[in-house]
Amino acid sequence: MFKVLDGVGCPGASASADPWVPLSVLWQISLRGGPLYCYVTGDDGGHVELKVDPDSGALCALIVIDLPPLVDRAIDEARIEPGSLSPKFDLELWEWKTTPDYKEPAKYDIDKVEALARSTSGEFFVLWFAHCSVDRYLECGEARVGVSGDGELVNIVVRQPPVIRPQLINR
Repeated sequence: MFKVLDGVGCPGASASADPWVPLSVLWQISLRGGPLYCYVTGDDGGHVELKVDPDSGALCALIVIDLPPLVDRAIDEARIEPGSLSPKFDLELWEWKTTPDYKEPAKYDIDKVEALARSTSGEFFVLWFAHCSVDRYLECGEARVGVSGDGELVNIVVRQPPVIRPQLINR
């Protein structure tokens, strides 16, 4: 379970796709160093990578490596939090090293298994992380993040981006 504590102000987010990466969503979050990584494998298939700011807990990127199974599930209607926000994750998912002078991640990457799934609704692509319903959405640019009443990450909704085909350079 991914616990969403709050939202972090974010000026924008954009989604893209190409022949090798089915979906990439980038939130405009400034990082002072490298991000924390969470590699999520679906219990029925699929693989995604989340990048999180180690200072604020803000979600910086979602990259779908392998598409999870397609399910027939509608997008939940729920209120949208005011402001342009990226979700703020509970950083206790990662192991931390604490000294008298500072605190830093002991490991920058973790692996999790979740109930990953995907659905489409009209022009929208939905990546599901949980079976519960959405209580509220955090919206930023092209991305909307669904959060349950208990603060659990439920889904990420984006307009299905066109697949950008790279141009080959002839030499």
